[in-house]
Amino acid sequence: MKKGTKILFWVLSACSVLGIIASVIGWRKKASAISIIGGADGPTSIFIAGKINYTPVYLLTALLILAAAATALVIRKQHRNKTDRPQK
Repeated sequence: MKKGTKILFWVLSACSVLGIIASVIGWRKKASAISIIGGADGPTSIFIAGKINYTPVYLLTALLILAAAATALVIRKQHRNKTDRPQK
């Protein structure tokens, strides 16, 4: 395998692992707020605000990058093995 391909594979793998670790660390952090708006003589409103949790998106992206890198590595290895065989 060429040196550049190995370096690319390890860089993509490291990025994926760091993304997974960052997602797991931030998994439980949620921000939300509930406010009651109203007065003694008027209608009362309840305002609910929350933050969308993007952790599954980050995890999926990291896993897809890792899977793409692994697939590219396997395909390259198979292609190299086919071309290295002696012709009959």
